[in-house]
Amino acid sequence: MDVGKATVGLMGTMAAIVLLGCGDVSAEEAPAEDASYKLQLLHFSDIDGDPGVALDNVERFSALVNAFRARDLPTLLVSSGDNVKPGPLYYAGNAPELADVLGMPANGRAGIALMNALGVDASAIGNHDLDGGPAEFAAMLVPETDASGTYPGAEFPYLSANLDMSDEPALADLATGGAQPAAQIPGRIAPSTVIEVGGERIGLVGGTAPALPNITQTGRIRVSPEMTPDKTELYDQLAAVLQPAVDRLVDQGVNKIVLLAHMQEIVVEKALAQRLAGVDVIVAGGSSTLLADREDVLRDGHLAEDEYPLVYQSPAGEPVLVVNVDGDYLYLGRLVLTFSREGIIQLDKLDPFENGIYASIPAVVGRLGATPIPKVEQLAAAIRSVMVSPAHTASLP
Repeated sequence: MDVGKATVGLMGTMAAIVLLGCGDVSAEEAPAEDASYKLQLLHFSDIDGDPGVALDNVERFSALVNAFRARDLPTLLVSSGDNVKPGPLYYAGNAPELADVLGMPANGRAGIALMNALGVDASAIGNHDLDGGPAEFAAMLVPETDASGTYPGAEFPYLSANLDMSDEPALADLATGGAQPAAQIPGRIAPSTVIEVGGERIGLVGGTAPALPNITQTGRIRVSPEMTPDKTELYDQLAAVLQPAVDRLVDQGVNKIVLLAHMQEIVVEKALAQRLAGVDVIVAGGSSTLLADREDVLRDGHLAEDEYPLVYQSPAGEPVLVVNVDGDYLYLGRLVLTFSREGIIQLDKLDPFENGIYASIPAVVGRLGATPIPKVEQLAAAIRSVMVSPAHTASLP
């Protein structure tokens, strides 16, 4: 496959840097270099297209994750949702042949096992995650043991600050409070979580599209706000629902906060960037919008829709970055951030040679000298053998 360079430039980002180069984010007022903090945010979403494509890419995708984790940087790997979707890969998780690698097979568990093997730290809840219904979603999250083995459940929390699980029998017991350490709530559903990396606490908040009841199986999950045709009103209401989860983190002294947002249309994440106080980065999801910078190598036939990252101002005039990648493990997003002592992103430290999207293609993986995560290779091989079997194909709903 030929690889081409993205042709998008950095004019929008540079213009935003100029506009934001005052007050809290000016170079003159930036803290000394030794007072800053650097974070590497790796991100993906939307494993909801062709399951064969996702499975073909995941091993090389894991190699990219491996390569960047090897860098001497505090690192998080996050998803903005839609990690599973009913289809051949989803139903492969229920194949008895996968008992050796899954512990206990069940629908959707193959996708969660791949995320565990990748070392995902947290994920937003996307609409397709619920396509099998709340009970199947719950069965993907919780550990389960029988005579044949043990399924470990999701080894990371799912986040959404605008979904109320209290009336949904399958999920009510999995819901827990926000601002807890992620290591204490694997397989649970929370508004937010905190992860300490490199000696600093990073806050993660989740948000899900208000249209959820119209596009998936929500059972008795309550979704806020309700949809309204007035987009400005909807964005204002959504920000008002999410803001308390952010404020709770801020009240605990967390000053670096990432919103994992699965909003279906990136225009919603753009609107939230300008409405939420205290959020530094929004990882968008659900739209598969391809953002890239001019240094990025894109897959054949792919064109960037906008810059990576997009830069906005919060209500306090502080920078907020919005990032997104295409799904099915086609790309890994990489955002290397330098924060001031006060937790403000230093825009002049954004480096397009570091930041951007990395295609999971042999040329990019080879250039990095990257090798796949062995557990991902093992899982992918086992799942692939099931998906190509005539018996599995014949059994699909």
